[in-house]
Amino acid sequence: MVDELGGLFERPPSHLLTIGHASIASGPLSFDASDEFAATHYRIFCHELVPAASVFLEPHTMMGGAVSDSFWQYMTANGYDPDTRSIPADHLATGFRFLGYLLKSGYGAAAKRFVQHYLMSWIPVFLDRLKRENDIEMARLAGFVEEVVDHILLAEAGTSAAPLFSPPVLSESSFDIQSDRTGLQDIGQFFASHVESGLFIPRSQLLIQARRHRLPTGFGSRARTIEGLFRSAGQYDSMDAVCAFMVEEIDIHRTLWDEWSAKGVAIGAAPWAKAWIQKLEATRAVVTYLRTAPL
Repeated sequence: MVDELGGLFERPPSHLLTIGHASIASGPLSFDASDEFAATHYRIFCHELVPAASVFLEPHTMMGGAVSDSFWQYMTANGYDPDTRSIPADHLATGFRFLGYLLKSGYGAAAKRFVQHYLMSWIPVFLDRLKRENDIEMARLAGFVEEVVDHILLAEAGTSAAPLFSPPVLSESSFDIQSDRTGLQDIGQFFASHVESGLFIPRSQLLIQARRHRLPTGFGSRARTIEGLFRSAGQYDSMDAVCAFMVEEIDIHRTLWDEWSAKGVAIGAAPWAKAWIQKLEATRAVVTYLRTAPL
């Protein structure tokens, strides 16, 4: 079941796919091989919301790097040789296939440690964004994944919930909003980098905000889009509106981590929640500064 679930994040199904497990209260999850779902799958998982830990935990949101290496090392240390020819070790498809291997081999404690130490640092934000894609099938998929994750964690309740390593999420941010050298490009990169700001805002949502306030953003990456959004806001007296949008996203992300942290000690989200909330509150201070700072 976990293996099939992982494959769904790499490519859309080529036939009717039904995934279920007796412990999942919501019942089986079914997907048909429709062109509509394939198009949605491509738009979200190849562009808007790539399901890879490095996108959330690496500076500049680049896939691979030290984060991906840490996944590969944990997998190989537990006797699994991940196939990284088309997707990296930190991709959710690879991660779920690894979990399938661990569970079938009877390594429940290792499966729980993998979820706590390697997935829990970013998967709550990923699943929340997936639910907010305004797509019923994707929302069902996100809810199903959350149930599977909870089941794996609760199945080995005696395993320590404390993280065994310090990923980039716990590192100090080097961003200084009040530095004379900090420009709009740096601001765009800061807000686009989840590991720096604690925020993950897809480009499509940024463009919705730009259209709502009639602000040109130009073309390019999320960082360039955010840079353009703040540049236009400064030119067209819309800084309050853009900052209010950022504060709303900060509040949504903070509430999300509070909810995951409150699930119980077995889930192990509390250490990550504390670290991300610190990031989010530092970002709130950046937004407060930007409301009155000349850009």
